[in-house]
Amino acid sequence: MYQFNREEYNKRMEWYVDARFGMFIHWGLYSIPARGEWVRSVEEIPKEDYMKYFYEFDPKDYDPKKWARAAKEAGMKYVVLTAKHHDGFCLFDSKYTEFKSTNTKCGRDRVAEYVEAVRAEGLKVGLYFSLIDWYHDDFPHYGDRQHPMRNNPAYTNENRNWDNYVTFMHNQVREICTNYGQIDVLWFDFSYDDMMGEKWGATKLVNMVRELQPQVIIDNRLEASGQGYGSLATGNPTPYHGDFVSPEQIIPPHGIRDVNGDPLNWEACITMNNNWGYCARDKFFKPSSMIIKKLVECVSKGGNMLLNVGPDAYGNIPPESLQILSELGASIRMVSRSTYEIDTSHLDSTEVSNELSRQMRASYYFLGALLGRFGSGQVAMPGGCNLGARKIDMHILGLEALGVEFDTAHGYINANAPQGLRGTTVALEFASVGATENLIMASVRAQGTTVIDNAAREPEIVDLANMLNEMGAKIVGAGTPVVTIEGVEELHPVTHRVVGDRIEAGTFIVAGALMADDRGVDVTGFCPIHLGMVLKKMELMGIDCERVEDGVHVNRAERIKPVDIQTLPFPGFPTDMQAQIMVLSALADGSSVITENIFENRFMFASELVRMGADIRIESHHAMIHGVKGFSGAQVTSPDLRGGAALVVAGLIADGTTEVSAIHHIKRGYEQFVEKLQALGAHVEHATVPDPVIY
Repeated sequence: MYQFNREEYNKRMEWYVDARFGMFIHWGLYSIPARGEWVRSVEEIPKEDYMKYFYEFDPKDYDPKKWARAAKEAGMKYVVLTAKHHDGFCLFDSKYTEFKSTNTKCGRDRVAEYVEAVRAEGLKVGLYFSLIDWYHDDFPHYGDRQHPMRNNPAYTNENRNWDNYVTFMHNQVREICTNYGQIDVLWFDFSYDDMMGEKWGATKLVNMVRELQPQVIIDNRLEASGQGYGSLATGNPTPYHGDFVSPEQIIPPHGIRDVNGDPLNWEACITMNNNWGYCARDKFFKPSSMIIKKLVECVSKGGNMLLNVGPDAYGNIPPESLQILSELGASIRMVSRSTYEIDTSHLDSTEVSNELSRQMRASYYFLGALLGRFGSGQVAMPGGCNLGARKIDMHILGLEALGVEFDTAHGYINANAPQGLRGTTVALEFASVGATENLIMASVRAQGTTVIDNAAREPEIVDLANMLNEMGAKIVGAGTPVVTIEGVEELHPVTHRVVGDRIEAGTFIVAGALMADDRGVDVTGFCPIHLGMVLKKMELMGIDCERVEDGVHVNRAERIKPVDIQTLPFPGFPTDMQAQIMVLSALADGSSVITENIFENRFMFASELVRMGADIRIESHHAMIHGVKGFSGAQVTSPDLRGGAALVVAGLIADGTTEVSAIHHIKRGYEQFVEKLQALGAHVEHATVPDPVIY
């Protein structure tokens, strides 16, 4: 008996979450009349008339290797084929029906060939299976809203046995789950009206599927339509819950969340033109630039895109579809958990979507790169964490000096360099990390030499300059107050190891200082020099931080001393470590002051920590902290990325249970945060709390 388990669910969904892009293939008998996959229903074609396509089916050009290769070259990671569509025709050799490809002229199991081809390209295998079957005698005919004979009283439903049909359908699913090795995605379709859930014998069906294919991912259409969320969104999943939500032809305005406000896995299935199956007259194909924007929008909202192709009667993907696939722009391939391959060879869009920008505090970072490559760029005003308004004046003034013209009407930043970018000297009012990086990315393709005075010195800027230099740029002085960039004609691809995340490392060092056992905790994968001021302040607080190769060994502090801190640009104390250090300061033996000099709203976290028993008073950009003996578990809300992580750390040592909501902030900046803490022995987990409202 299948039982929902969050840990097991997250594990089987890992590849799917990383994949983001797949190919949907609608292909069957309906490809012969070439009027779309619903042709039999739309035109109310009787079975005997539709059978002529069965006798004609002989796709001479069928080559699933070409399909799989086209998917892989487009950056797709999985493929889903219609093993059986609504008309009941099976592309696999089912012993429960004569209406199958092995009984046609071609005489072959097309699913078996497809599975082999897709696996050979290293792609995940998906099979679509229609829950309805217009060919089967026991499926309701007259009066059924979808059946081709719905309006013909001659096709009465008397003597039709629904239980027989359900048994037949389950047997065919068993065949799919038994005869083709590991199936990665099982895509059911199509629930409607009262035809859903246990009408399909869903609990029994899923128990069978999970027994035969424990790792398979199932869509939500056993219990919902293309517009429904399914029970996983309620916090109380049914035994036949869907692993992902499957909106059809739409992208949700704000992604999809469950009753707790936590993101759900979802996948928008999208056609290239106006039909799923091959339609000879439908030439209304979306341009590749539009599809790229849709893909970016899906990914930015935490979803996947399943892009459809409809091969013709011979088995050929239409040339228009192949052209679109070849033009699908920047593709991102996950080589391993920490390695990504990025291909921008076909990128031609200069606009960052509004939805993506609204979720990013640094959306305008794209301006420098877009201007350097295309000479123009359009980015919505930044969103993301509520830390106060992002000041973009220095970005605009610096880029204007390079020859960029701006229009900031209607919430968008529209940038254009009509005469091209030209080198100059730019003096920054403040050592802004973002402005420095933007100017560097634009200047590498500018005419002449650009000098950035009062540049930020953060390690991430040095890393950016190093990578660009590896690509052919000419940058000197990164990491100092003066950076000089000589423009070059072109850049070339490289393999680059990104500098370790010093802030994530600092967060785990703080956690180790509070809860490490006698062995201490090793935090590795970063350069300790990049946390110089943080480690110095922690040592002044009485915390033992031993530098080791590629990291720090930290021991739990028996007593924490109060230390005053003020946030400053690198090499000063980073604002992104302020919340984590405040957790330490709140437990110190005495009083301390933290002064925030970077963001005006960075103390929103403090009020949540007070709910846990901390003694903190805020005055302007100063936090006066009086140490307490301990924290009490409470329900708190993550106000931003770092504040949310700090609340989780505080909860690790609090008396009782702490619930941190709005964790989407944390997930945005900490990969597998809960899992890493669990590996250290922490009692922390993702939890769901029932709520009547679905977001």
